[in-house]
Amino acid sequence: EYEETEGMTIVLLVDVPSSMKDSKRIEMAASSAITLWDALEQIDNIDFEVYAFYGSSDTLYINKQSRRMLTRLRSTGYTPTDKAIRYVTNLLDRKSGKKFIVLITDGEPCYGGHSFSTLAAWTLQQIKYARRKGIQVFTFFIGSKMQHEVMKKIYGPEYTWEIIENPDHLPKKLINFITNKVVKTLMM
Repeated sequence: EYEETEGMTIVLLVDVPSSMKDSKRIEMAASSAITLWDALEQIDNIDFEVYAFYGSSDTLYINKQSRRMLTRLRSTGYTPTDKAIRYVTNLLDRKSGKKFIVLITDGEPCYGGHSFSTLAAWTLQQIKYARRKGIQVFTFFIGSKMQHEVMKKIYGPEYTWEIIENPDHLPKKLINFITNKVVKTLMM
């Protein structure tokens, strides 16, 4: 007799604005997603999805990525982080089991001529909304120069995000993070 596990969905949300062109950020984000995809497809009861997003004016462009699409990921546009988090939250709300959003970004939200303080508040509001829905949200910042106090205002408590100064370190950090989260969650 065996016990059926509840399952888990992990959505990797990759920010692909024009600023991700710098310092191999977009390449490392795509490479990390592929590495994670390869690792997670071997594990039963884990649904892994990757979405890339960017914005133009006040419009969100978000696409579910195939493994092949990730190899051709390009950066363009702006960063409507709040809208992307809301979109993925709504998708995950329909699923059962444990749910995670892992955001890869290079920093602060920026789109539509809105002020930084407005976008920071909107982003934090969407992260809190996701968490109220039982979705864990974690953020990896690639090469971000933002101050910790600013990051807390946008993304919440420090234990929910990490700065990765060198984009080359992203794959290993992401794999270690997901491995630790998956193991802890599956043991609960």
